[in-house]
Parts: sequence; C-alpha cells; structure tokens
Amino acid sequence: IIKQQPCLKEHPNYQTHKVDILLIHDFKDKSKNIIKEGIIIKNEPETVLNDLLNETAPKAVFVNYNDWGYMKLDIDQRSINAMKEGLINMDDPLTKQLTYRSLFDKMRDSKISCLEFLEIVLPLTEVESNENLLSSLLRFIGGAIDNYMPLQYNKEYKKKYFDVLLNLLLKEFQ
Repeated sequence: IIKQQPCLKEHPNYQTHKVDILLIHDFKDKSKNIIKEGIIIKNEPETVLNDLLNETAPKAVFVNYNDWGYMKLDIDQRSINAMKEGLINMDDPLTKQLTYRSLFDKMRDSKISCLEFLEIVLPLTEVESNENLLSSLLRFIGGAIDNYMPLQYNKEYKKKYFDVLLNLLLKEFQ
C-alpha cells in the first residue's frame, strides 16, 4: 500500500504519479533486486499495488526509483532499518542521493530522531566515494546538528562531526 498525504490537509490535492519501484532483496547483489516499472500511484490517499502481493517481502522498498515522480518520499521504518546496514553497499548515486534526502526530511519532520538520522549517516561518510553525495551528506549532518540536535547531545555530536571532517581531510592528503 502506498500512502499519499497532501502538504496541507485543507487542500487535499492528491497527485497521480507514474513511478518505478525498487524492491531491495540484497544491497550487495543487485541481480536479486526487482524493479517494477511504470507503477501508477492514484490520486487517492492509498494505492494498493495488487501486482506486488505475491512477491517475496523485500528488505527495503524504494518507491521513486529513477526519480520519475514529483514527491517527498517518506521511507517506511522497515526499509530504514534495512538501510542502516545495507545503504553502505548501494552503488546507485541517484537512489542514494534521494535516500539521504528522504532520511533528512524524515528527521526534519520529526518522524525519526536526529540521533537516529546521525547514527545512520555518519558511518557513510567514511565510505562514500562520490564527492557530490559526500557533500550532501556533510550538509545534512551539519544542518541536523546545528538545527535539530537536542542540546544535551550537541557537544558530543559536534565532536563526532569534527572527527569525520578531520578524517576526510587526512585521507585526502595521504
């Protein structure tokens, strides 16, 4: 079931989207993943995807694979839990960028805590080789710490962020 919510409840302008959906069964072996192309999301609060009912449950679902839809993606908790360990192995830059942005939006909208967001993305800075993705990650991390971090954790996470930046600089000059 894909759920859709309007930005403003008093203006329930649900949209029709044609998207590709990535069913992630294995973050390392892409051949085990399934891409469902041209899925229509109806302009209703919920769209039931009957075609997927007989599929084996994936570890994670990415609804806007290839970024054809114009939406703010809200990744479900099961997918987030899988991504905590598997996102590091994902090699598609567009999907990673959309995932990083979605996780940041989820944190900003108070759907996951700032601490959970940082625990997911801080380790990714050590292995992210794409400079554009790394730049986005660092921007999201800095924004999270500066704007959404509970004060009691601020010093601890600013130190962690500093260590990340220092390690990146040291790696650059080795």
